Amino acid sequence: MKIGMYWRTKIVFLFIGISIFSCSPEAEKEASNEVESPYSGHHVVVELTEIEENGDDFVFVDLRPSDDFLKGHIPGAININRSEFQRRDLPYGGMALSADSMALLLSVKGITANDHLVLYDDKGGVEASRLWWILRMYGHEKVCLLNGGMHVWEEELEVGPSKRLAKPFAFKGETMDNTLVGYEEFESWRLNEGVKVLDCRSADEFNGEYIKKGAFLAGHVEGSKNICYSNTISSPNSKMKMKSPEELKAVYSEFFQPEDTILVYCQSGVRSAHTLMVLKEILGYKHVYNYDGSWIEWSYYQSRERGSSTQS
Repeated sequence: MKIGMYWRTKIVFLFIGISIFSCSPEAEKEASNEVESPYSGHHVVVELTEIEENGDDFVFVDLRPSDDFLKGHIPGAININRSEFQRRDLPYGGMALSADSMALLLSVKGITANDHLVLYDDKGGVEASRLWWILRMYGHEKVCLLNGGMHVWEEELEVGPSKRLAKPFAFKGETMDNTLVGYEEFESWRLNEGVKVLDCRSADEFNGEYIKKGAFLAGHVEGSKNICYSNTISSPNSKMKMKSPEELKAVYSEFFQPEDTILVYCQSGVRSAHTLMVLKEILGYKHVYNYDGSWIEWSYYQSRERGSSTQS
């Protein structure tokens, strides 16, 4: 009788132990083979699950061309494509709108200073990063990027234009304008010993084998290192998400360290905004600056100085 009671007691405790283990978060994760995203809880790059859990607090902004947006977008999203926040009063293209003009655009789009914006595109976040940088530069703090963009959205899409009405908008947060450099600063700083220049265009652009529309010269800024921004993005099969912080560190660590002063440029400050976001916000680099005019503006002034232009 005592022996039977002993084994019944052991079996009960064993069953309880198995039940507790199977209900633990670690066991659930192991059972479902879930791998926690390295960006879960990140303040700049966010996962779709984070948005879904707090859907009422976020406003999606779609950075794709208008035609693509009208064919299908995340429900409730607002469409702002890159051409809408570029200046048109210069002899070269690509420059960001002023703060006042940007505030007017956001107002027309129905965005307020209290909206927490989630930016997305279908190019691994490069278009979204450009708008993120401009918004942060002028003082809108509630803005982040959806990791993977359209590639991670698997639910039904909404078609047609945005349904939001115009609302008052004003920049009122902490600015990030200390990440911007203009042509004169870029030319002065890059000649200083210890300052490093990062060209994040493609290798063909860097080597002068390909000239994108808008540029006035082929090639690259003397002394710059070439690391294409696309090296930070996973393959299309992985939904174009950002690589892990460890992988991103490996991309840049051969040439750049967190304490370096780095001037970043591309064709028109778009890919360089993406690279700035990766270096500064994810990897913790201290002194990273985006040359807004980038190769278009730089090649414009250089071609005038040299008395020649390759622009057709």
